[in-house]
Amino acid sequence: MESNNSNESNSAPVTNNAAKKVLVKRIKVPTVRQTAPSVQPAPEAAETTTQEQQAQPETSAPVQAPVIPQEEAPQPTEKQELPPENKTETKTEKKEEPSKKKKNANKPAIELDISSKIDEKKISQLRKIKLALKWGLSNRWIRLGVIVALLGTIFGGIYSSLPVIAEKRLPALFAANGVPFQNFKLKEMTIDTMELTNVSDKTGTLSISSIKFNYSLADLYSKNTIHSMTLSGITVKGERREDGISLGALDSFIYSPIKALKGKELSIKSLKIQKGTFVLKDMTPHKKVVNEDGEEVEVDETISVQFSANGSLSPVGLNMMISTQYASPVLSLKTETNLNKTAKSSHIKTEITEGNLLKKNEKIGSVTGNLEIAVDGGVLSTGLADLLISSSSQKLKLNAGITPKESGFDIALDIDRSFDDPKDAIGKFVGKLSAKADNVTIEGTFQSFNGTLPLQLKAETLTNGQTLIQNLETDMDLKFSCTGTTCSASLTKPMKFAFSGLQTIGLQKQIKIFTPMELTINPDPAEPFLKSESHILTFTLPVNNFQTSLFLTDSISSSQIATAFNGLKTVVKYNIFNGAYSGEASFQQSGYVDKDIRLSGIQGVVSFVSNSLPNARLRVAKAVLTKPDILPEFSADVRFRPAANRGVFNVDSVVSIQNGLVTATLNGSYSLPAHEWDMYLVVPKFLLSEESLKLSSVLPFMQKYLPDATTGAVAAKGRLATSKGAVIGPLNVLLENINTTWNNFPVESLNGVVTLTSLSPLATPENQQLYAGVFNVGIPFEGALFNFHINADRGIEIANMRMKYADGQFKTIKSFFIPYDGQPSPILLEGNGINLSLMAENLKSSSLQVDGIANSEWRLSFTEDKKLSISQAVFATKLPGTLHFTPSEALRKKMDPQMTAYLKDVIVKSMKVTAKGQMDGPVSFAVSIKGHSPLDSTGNDQDVSFDFKSSFKNLFRQKGKPSEIPADVLSAIQGYSK
Repeated sequence: MESNNSNESNSAPVTNNAAKKVLVKRIKVPTVRQTAPSVQPAPEAAETTTQEQQAQPETSAPVQAPVIPQEEAPQPTEKQELPPENKTETKTEKKEEPSKKKKNANKPAIELDISSKIDEKKISQLRKIKLALKWGLSNRWIRLGVIVALLGTIFGGIYSSLPVIAEKRLPALFAANGVPFQNFKLKEMTIDTMELTNVSDKTGTLSISSIKFNYSLADLYSKNTIHSMTLSGITVKGERREDGISLGALDSFIYSPIKALKGKELSIKSLKIQKGTFVLKDMTPHKKVVNEDGEEVEVDETISVQFSANGSLSPVGLNMMISTQYASPVLSLKTETNLNKTAKSSHIKTEITEGNLLKKNEKIGSVTGNLEIAVDGGVLSTGLADLLISSSSQKLKLNAGITPKESGFDIALDIDRSFDDPKDAIGKFVGKLSAKADNVTIEGTFQSFNGTLPLQLKAETLTNGQTLIQNLETDMDLKFSCTGTTCSASLTKPMKFAFSGLQTIGLQKQIKIFTPMELTINPDPAEPFLKSESHILTFTLPVNNFQTSLFLTDSISSSQIATAFNGLKTVVKYNIFNGAYSGEASFQQSGYVDKDIRLSGIQGVVSFVSNSLPNARLRVAKAVLTKPDILPEFSADVRFRPAANRGVFNVDSVVSIQNGLVTATLNGSYSLPAHEWDMYLVVPKFLLSEESLKLSSVLPFMQKYLPDATTGAVAAKGRLATSKGAVIGPLNVLLENINTTWNNFPVESLNGVVTLTSLSPLATPENQQLYAGVFNVGIPFEGALFNFHINADRGIEIANMRMKYADGQFKTIKSFFIPYDGQPSPILLEGNGINLSLMAENLKSSSLQVDGIANSEWRLSFTEDKKLSISQAVFATKLPGTLHFTPSEALRKKMDPQMTAYLKDVIVKSMKVTAKGQMDGPVSFAVSIKGHSPLDSTGNDQDVSFDFKSSFKNLFRQKGKPSEIPADVLSAIQGYSK
C-alpha cells in the first residue's frame, strides 16, 4: 500500500490538475442549478475537458483514484476561487452568468427550494457510490480480477469467432482472384488451419478431394496472405470431340491472364498440388482395329496425364514447377515445366526429362526435347523449341527459334521426318520442310493483337504416303489481327504457290503432274486470306488463270487430261484438331480436254468435305466428242452429288442440241472406281426434216445406215449405262412416220418401238417389230412388217418378214441373217394369191391386160457391195385366165409378127415367169405361156416362150398405198406414250 501511496503522491501535480478539471465538471452542475435552472454550459465544458485530456496523455485513467476525495471537500461557492482552466472557459462563464441570473431571478422561490432538496439528495447518493468505488478500487486484487474477467470475456468471444471469420474470408478471396469454389465441404477448421473437401468449380470439369490451408489471421486480413495451400486428389476433365478439344478448367488457366480485384490480390507463400490427374476423354467415334487375334475391336483414345506442382502466388504473379507423367502402350513421357505468369507476361520452360517409345512394353526408341516461350507486355520475347524422336523405324527432328529484333522478330522452323519402312509412313508427314518469316511484327495484348507475317515455305520432297509434292515453294506477306480466339489474316500482295511435280492417290485414282505449276493467289478485298474462329481455320483463295496437264491412272484405265481455269475462287474450312475440312470452289470460262471429249466454257461451283466425294454443279457451254460422227456438238447442265455408296456420284443432267431443238435429261449415278454410268435417259419427241432438223445434226452415227433426208418423229427413254466399255440399256426408241431409204430401198411410214439392250455395240432383244407402210425394193410392197433382233456380235437377224402386193401375201420361208462382216444368208421368200389383174394395173404401160391368180417363189441374196440380188424368182399361175397384149408401135416393130398375133388375145391355161438380176437394177425375164387364142375353134393349146430384159422400177409404178398399222405395233406405240 505504501508503494501505491508513494506513487500517488509522486503524481500529485498531475492528478490535481486533472482533479480540478473534473471538479469543475462535477461541481458545476449543482452550483448552476442553485443559481439558475439552465445546464447548457455542461456539454461545452465536457468537450473542453476532453480536448485537454487528449492534449495531455500523462493524465491517464489509472491515476484518477485521488480525485474522488477532493471532490467532496470544496463548497459550491469555491467554484469562483478556482483558476480558469483556459481562456475559452473563462469567457464562456462570464457571458453565461448574467443570463442565468436573469432567468433565475424570474423563478418563484418555491421552485428553487424543491430543486435544491432534490439536488442535495442526488449528490448524497452519488457520494456514497463514489466512496464504495474508491474502497473497491483501492484493493489491488479485486481490481485485477475485474480486469482479467473482462478481458477474458472479450478475447474468448473473439477467439471463438475467428475460425468462422476465416471460413468466410478465404472463399471470398479466391472468388475475387477469379477462382470461385462452386461446391465444397468444410472438414476441419481451427484459428490458423482449414481443410475443405469435395471441392468443384462451376463448370464441373475440376474436382479436388482435399484443400488444406495454413494461415495467420493477421496476415490473412491485413495482407490477403496464406502461408501454405495444399491441393490433393485434383482431377481436371477435358474432352476431345470432332469439333475440337476442350481442356476444361485448364482453358481459363492457360489463356486467361492473372487478375484480381483491386485490394483483393491473394498471396500464397507455398502452393502444392499432389496426385493431380488430367483426363482428356475421347468423345469421337471410336476407331476399329484388328488385334493380334484377328478380332475387330474399338480403340478408346482417352488420354490420362498425372501431374504434381510446387510454387507460390503473389500479387505480382504465379510461379510453379510442374511435373507431368504420361504412359500409354506406345509412349511413356515425363516432363518438368517452369511456369511464371503475371498480368502482362508469361514465361514457360518445359523439358522432357524422360521419354520412351514402346512396343509390347519394350523400349524401341526415345524422345527428348525442350520448349521455352516468353511473352512480355504482349510481345513475344523468347521462343525456342527442339524435339527429337528416334526409333528403329523413324526419326523426327524439329527445331524452331524466334529472334527478337528492334522492330519485330524473325522465325525459323525446320522439320525433318523419315521412316525406314515405307509402310509405316502411310498417313504421316515425311520429308524436310523449312519455314522462314523475317521481320514479323506483333502489337497489342494477350486478348487483342495485330501484326505482319512475311512467310516463306520450301521443301524438296513432301509426302504422306498418298500425296507427293516436289520442290514446293511459297511466298506470302500477311497482315493479321486477333481478338481472343478469333483471328484474321489478309494478303498484302499476290501469293506465289509453286511446285514442279505432284503425285496423289485418292478417290481410287492416281494423279500425276510432271510439268511445273505455279499458282497466284490474289488478295481478296472482301474476304481475308485466313480467318480463325476457335479451332476452325477458313482460307479464301482467289487464283489467277492457270492451266496444267494431268496424267490419271487406276486399275481400269489411264488417260491424260488438260485443264484450264479462269476466275477460280476457293474457300476452305479446316479443323485443326481432327483434320476435317470442307469448302467450295467456283470458276468461270474454264476448259477440260481428254481423249474422249473436249469441254469449253465451263462454269460452276464445287463443294467438298473430308471423307466424301465433292458436290458439283457445272454448266458446259460446248462439248464435243473427240470421236467423230457419234453425237453432235451439245451443251449441258450437270449436277454431281455424293451417293450413300462410297465412290459413287448421283448425277442429274440436261443436254441440249441445236440450241434446244433437241433436249435430253439423264438422271442416275456414276461409279468412280468402276468408271461406270447408270442413267435414265429421256429424249422428248422431236421431228426430223430436210429443212430444219436433219438427221446428221442430231444423230450423226446413223448416217452410215440412213440418209440425211430422213424425216419423221423420234423419241427415246430408258436406261443408259456403261459397263466395261459397253453402253447398255434397255432403251426404248419410238419411231413415227419415218420416211427414209435403206440400202437404196425407199421406206415410207416406218412406225414402231424398238428396244435397244445395248447401244455400243448395237443390240436388241428378240421379236422386235417395225412396220413400214411401203417397202420399195423395185416392187413397192405395202404393209411390210419386220420381226427381227440385232445381235451385238454378228449382225441383224430377220426372223420373218411379211408384206403385200396386188392382193398377194409375201412372207419369208425361214429367217435370214445380215451379218456385220461376211456374206449374208440367202432370203427365201414366197408370194401367194397374187392378183394378176391388179399387178397389170400397177404397170407403167397399159399394153398388157391379164387376169388370174399366181404364186411366186423367190431366192434373194446380198452381193459383196450389200446390194440385194435375185438369184431366181418364179411366178406361176394358179388359176387360168386371159391375156391381152397390145404393144406400142416401136415395140411392135421389134417383135416377131406371129408372137405379136399370139399375144393379142390368149386364153391362158398356165403361165410361168422366171426373173434373175438386181432388185433395183436390170432383170432378165423368161416367159413361158401355154394357151390358145379365143378364135381357135379347135382349142389346141400352144406353148410359147420368149424373154426380155427390163427392171422392176421400169415396169412397175413405184407408188404404194400404206395400210393400217397392225394392232400389236399400234399397242406398242400407245404403251410408250403412257
